[in-house]
Amino acid sequence: MDIKEIKKAKESYGLTCREISEASGVPMSTVLKVFSGNNKNPRRDTVMKLACGISKLIGEEPSSDIDNMDLYRKRRRAEEEKIIRSRKQGQFTIEDLEGMPEDVRYEICDGKLIRMESPTTVHQLLEAEIYLQIRNYIIKHGGKCIPYIAPMDVQLDEEGKDVFKPDVFIVCDGEFKPERVYGAPDLIIEIVSSASKKYDMQTKLSKYAEYDVREYWIVDPYKEKVVVHELEKGDISLYPFDAKIPVGIYSGRLKIDFKAMPDYIKSSYRKS
Repeated sequence: MDIKEIKKAKESYGLTCREISEASGVPMSTVLKVFSGNNKNPRRDTVMKLACGISKLIGEEPSSDIDNMDLYRKRRRAEEEKIIRSRKQGQFTIEDLEGMPEDVRYEICDGKLIRMESPTTVHQLLEAEIYLQIRNYIIKHGGKCIPYIAPMDVQLDEEGKDVFKPDVFIVCDGEFKPERVYGAPDLIIEIVSSASKKYDMQTKLSKYAEYDVREYWIVDPYKEKVVVHELEKGDISLYPFDAKIPVGIYSGRLKIDFKAMPDYIKSSYRKS
């Protein structure tokens, strides 16, 4: 169990802090801090002891940390399968995403669940570098725009049937809440993989245009090129990886400099 599941189990089974303290061996003061929210990041060993204590109280008694983690994985997979089987494709909404285990990534497109593969090292390095260049520019020049990096849900419609996790995006006017962003970002950048290329280049392009995203970049590290769709203008541009690429929503004042990226990033995509 993770801390979220531990709190849910306490509530579901009507367990008291004293019962959990006695069953887990965790001091009462620590248990109170965890469940009151005063300790938002308890130590891993504390979480494991709490999980074992609750397992004992509800009739399950893992014999070790390994057994406990195995039980957690089974429960996590069961929760995921339960949600997947609860509806037909085309009927899923943001509420279903909220019920998914925290360590799996899904998007929803036209009410269909789309499972996202784990990002590669190339993907992560490029994503971070692009985000840093944007962030540094915004910090230096100011303004109301906010840069984001995955994973962060972007809910494009009111019903929650179009919810995406763009790799990097900028929001200049939008509704901000702790759990997600509502409405279309001004700029979205997606880094494609062999598995996601068609989805990013066709499905997402169509969706982002439908919801009035102003600018959409598709970064292809395998072909070392960037396709820039200035959707509000209807313009398309193709750039190589040795270019300084102007960001349209900033009228070209901000440029993402791929040539200046660190050598370890360049070597990562040239080896892949």
